[in-house]
Formats: sequence, structure tokens, C-alpha cells
Amino acid sequence: MGIHCFFNVGGLQRQGFTLIELLVGMAIATILLTMAVPAYRATIDGSRVSSELDALWSDMAFARMEAVRQGLNVMMCSSRDGRTCSGSGNWQDGWIVMLPEGGACTANSGLGANNGALLRTRPAIHGGDTVSYVNAGSGGQGVCFSRLGTTAASGVMVVNSPAAQSAPSMFNRQCLFIAKGVGNVRAARYGDAAGGC
Repeated sequence: MGIHCFFNVGGLQRQGFTLIELLVGMAIATILLTMAVPAYRATIDGSRVSSELDALWSDMAFARMEAVRQGLNVMMCSSRDGRTCSGSGNWQDGWIVMLPEGGACTANSGLGANNGALLRTRPAIHGGDTVSYVNAGSGGQGVCFSRLGTTAASGVMVVNSPAAQSAPSMFNRQCLFIAKGVGNVRAARYGDAAGGC
């Protein structure tokens, strides 16, 4: 069973493809792969960025819920060592959720958890992606939820794949907007009409 091509050349019957037919087939396959690979790469980047944004959103919801449940301030901040705040706006090295020392709501470098009350840690992200947080208030480089689930300042967290530096799209750049006061967190993609990042 199978497909056989027969050629009658000079009275002899031959089976197979000519060199020109093989070259044309390879050229078509090369063109198709050239178009498919960038689209596949964009899909992989978009999936990774969405996954990282989901982890941030999940941890923010967890921090807010814990603040209300425990009736205490809960801080989420960037962390290189998984134990203390790094005081940086770059979160790709990882982040932590904790009950801060002395109930402080400013994520200064070196701020640690109160009596070992480290609630959640996230390791560094991979793939060359960047996660940055810009706080619109004076609350440092972290997000602090009060016992009422509110925040003192608004801010935006941006997740970028390496491709977003030269050609941002709705797949390789996504954001979380943190609302001052109520502490609501809303996700958006690059170019969204309703407040994209």
C-alpha cells in the first residue's frame, strides 16, 4: 500500500520523484515553516506571560484574603532570597507574601516577615521575561493590603516577554492594575481599549 509515481522515460518505467520535484517540495515546506515558527513562538510567549500574570494575580488575591481573614496588614513584595523584600520594582527574581515586621506597609529593602509569618513565596521567573511594578503612591515597591482588604496606593504591574521590548502585542505584554482604596485588581493586555498597558 502506498502512493507510487511511475514515469515512462525512453520506454522504461521508473518509480520515484525527480530532483526538481523534490526541490520544489522542500521549498514549499521551507516557506510554510518560515511562516509557522514565528506564530508558534508568539503563542509560547503569550502562554508564558499569561501564566506569570495569573500567578501574580493569584498571590494578590491570596494576600488580600489573608489580610481580611487575619485582621492584619499583609505585604506582597519582590524578593531575591525568598525571605525579605528586595525594595526593587523588578519582580522577575521572585516575590513573597508575608505579615511584615511591626505591621509596616512600606516594602523597604530588607523588610522581613513578622515572627516567621512568611505566607507564600514565588521563585524567579524564566524565559527572559520581566515583571515590573510601578506604585503611584509612597508605599514603597510592594503591595500592602490592610485588614479591610484595601490598599493605600494604586499601581500597575507589567509582565513583558523579551519580544515586547521591540514589538509589544496583546500576547507578550500584560498588566495588573491595582486600585487605591478598594484594593481591586484588574488584568489588561497591551492595546486594550479599556485601559491597556
